[in-house]
Amino acid sequence: MEEKIYDLLAKLYSDMNNQFSEVKQDINEIKQDVTDLKQDVTGLKQDVTGLKQDISKIGAKLDGEISDKLKIMADEQSVMRKDIVEIKGQIHINNVKIDDLTDAVNLLHSKTEKHDTDIVKLKQAK
Repeated sequence: MEEKIYDLLAKLYSDMNNQFSEVKQDINEIKQDVTDLKQDVTGLKQDVTGLKQDISKIGAKLDGEISDKLKIMADEQSVMRKDIVEIKGQIHINNVKIDDLTDAVNLLHSKTEKHDTDIVKLKQAK
């Protein structure tokens, strides 16, 4: 009977050692997984840092480009305003000239009508 107890204890000891070995192996695998995760997180942090730098560069570039384009647009708008003022001045001058020509044509028309009337009266008086 002692031998059976001894065999049973030996088997129990062996089973526990096997299970402890499996648990140790599982723990080692978990440790390796944690190490891999830490490396992945470190890699992600580096990627995020790189992305932040890229975004900063792009933002600075866009700010510069937008500023340059806004300045160009403001300059072009100023030139266009000057051109519009000049064109308005020319239109005013042309309108005055047209008004003067209209007055001259109306005067010539009335004189022509008066001469036509005078000619008709002279022909009738003859």
